[in-house]
Amino acid sequence: MKCEATTGSSHCLRCTGCHDCSHCQDSRGCTGSAYLVQCASCSDCTYCTGCVGLARKEFHILNQPYSRTEYFALIKTLSG
Repeated sequence: MKCEATTGSSHCLRCTGCHDCSHCQDSRGCTGSAYLVQCASCSDCTYCTGCVGLARKEFHILNQPYSRTEYFALIKTLSG
């Protein structure tokens, strides 16, 4: 929804220039990724927030790695 120049993607919101992504929000220029929030130029990433230029990473916040448990705890705190 509300995406621009985004192809092959599903369940994305306000993304621009993304390709083959799913469940991403407010991201731009990402490819083959899922569950990204406010990321840019990431490829093949999953569950990243506020990241730029990462490739094949998961559970990162502002380009810093976290364990799965830490990631979801931090996201919950940030959302709260």
